[in-house]
Amino acid sequence: MSNTEKYTNIIIGAGPAGLQMAYLLGRAGRSYLVLEAASGAGAFFETQPRHRKLLSINKVHNHYPEPEFNLRHDWNSLLSDGEGFLFKEFSSDLFPNADALVSYLRNFAQRAELRIRYETPVSHIHRDDAGFEVATATGDTLRCERLFVATGAVAENLPDDIEGIELADTYNTHTLDKATYENKRVAIIGAGNSAFETANHLAGSAAVIHILVKEPVKHAWQTHFPGHLRAVNNDILDMYQLKSLHATLGFVPKKIIRKPDGVFRVSMEEECPHWSTPSTIGLDLDYDAVICCTGWKYVPTQLFSESAQPELSPCGRYPVLSPTWESSVPGMYFIGTSMAARDKKAASPFIHGFRYNVRTLFNILDEQHEGASIAEDWGQIDEAAGLRQLCSKLVDRVSVASGLYQMNAVLVDVVVVKDGRASYFRELPVEHVAQREDFRVADFYMTVSLEYGFSKYPEDARALDFIHPSDVYRSECSAFLHPILRLWKGGVMVREQHFGESLTIRYDQFFTRDAFGEEYVEVFRRRNENRIANFLNPELGVFEGVLDDERFSQQSTHGLFRPWSKEEIDAYEKAQKQKLAMRDEPPCRS
Repeated sequence: MSNTEKYTNIIIGAGPAGLQMAYLLGRAGRSYLVLEAASGAGAFFETQPRHRKLLSINKVHNHYPEPEFNLRHDWNSLLSDGEGFLFKEFSSDLFPNADALVSYLRNFAQRAELRIRYETPVSHIHRDDAGFEVATATGDTLRCERLFVATGAVAENLPDDIEGIELADTYNTHTLDKATYENKRVAIIGAGNSAFETANHLAGSAAVIHILVKEPVKHAWQTHFPGHLRAVNNDILDMYQLKSLHATLGFVPKKIIRKPDGVFRVSMEEECPHWSTPSTIGLDLDYDAVICCTGWKYVPTQLFSESAQPELSPCGRYPVLSPTWESSVPGMYFIGTSMAARDKKAASPFIHGFRYNVRTLFNILDEQHEGASIAEDWGQIDEAAGLRQLCSKLVDRVSVASGLYQMNAVLVDVVVVKDGRASYFRELPVEHVAQREDFRVADFYMTVSLEYGFSKYPEDARALDFIHPSDVYRSECSAFLHPILRLWKGGVMVREQHFGESLTIRYDQFFTRDAFGEEYVEVFRRRNENRIANFLNPELGVFEGVLDDERFSQQSTHGLFRPWSKEEIDAYEKAQKQKLAMRDEPPCRS
């Protein structure tokens, strides 16, 4: 082995993000090497999560046969071309044990014959004009043009504004032995999944658990962000609301001391601007145990020399990243959970999100540095047959696409049209699309995305109240995930088109197709194709007038939708007015 090895790409970390990038580089025949400190891939998941139940959904049975569609509900598999690379081979549990993920990742690395150097911790990273120099604890010196930091969570994020926080246990260090907490008073600091996972584990043993949160807890079923509190971890809230001693409190810890008898005294404050006399409460409470569960940091700052030290976000947990996940250090990219630095609404913190980010990054870099084409030629669309073919492809695409589904509003497909010919780009970052000059100089381009529409409703609207279908006559009011087309000229949006909601996010067929017959299924699909054609036609001039988009009517839907009569509408509005008139103003509001 030479003193200095040279590669185009070096990946630090053989977790899921590192394996995903290695797979893509290897499949394309690019020069790369993965450096991993542990003896096997996925080592983080040997100990994390502490209580071993993954939050990533593993829904194996989904009715539809398309592999791409089924990836929407497989949150653990990496992206690959071949058979035999899916997580479902290792577990069929909806929320699997983390051991299954370790087995899957190691099997993936072996099957794909990825170039990984295990038991090789990186000790130092330096950057100069020629690229990066990477030194390892085993004495190797390596050079590369591009560096991918795939180290994931590198240290617990402990608050620096709580005096005595070093006295507390942490998510990573507290004992899992429930007997230790029997009939004890426990304070847990944190408002995320790790805090509630810990509380749930201790709920049957501890006498009292107080979860101390600065802000109201954000629920994933309300925000649609999978990084917020998941239902699988919120048993403790059920006990709180049903008066079972445990509680979630808005008190902010300020100081922790340990008394001579070993009991922890926690001094805390809470601001109460909603009181008739606004006040700040100061309170001292005693606990037998204090556990800090306040998340992770994602930048191994100790590895980087001054020349390679990336800029950090204001909270210090994440790197500052460009729209294509490049750090402030040119040529250094962060992949994996750290990609959440740019995304707090889709799935970037999880495998089912960052696997698409990693693939997108690979495609962009391959285009920039290797001259690879990432566009698909979809032919001339300025004539009827070509436009209809494009519309049919788009209906198929939004009906099964998993990347757009998981990375909603973050990654978009783009149809770029020049001289009547369409080029199709899959899953590009929204901000990257806006920056591309080749898109701006085209005749026009259209973005295709899947997005939620809850932002159009009042902030206090509860997602769980949306049990009725959205207005089929006003698809722009769709609240749940649905396709949106946006047409752009010179980087300026000209118009947009929303599609209605679908329980399965399919626009090629109904889940209940047998109930309505093949004729209606064809009507439903043709309606969606025609809506796309009508959206594009003003730029193309292919058709005269407007194509029948088969909007909902009694005739087109076999009587499924029956518009109300004026008498029925008047009766409903009268009843609503009576309800409002009878509603008393509540005596207490917070």
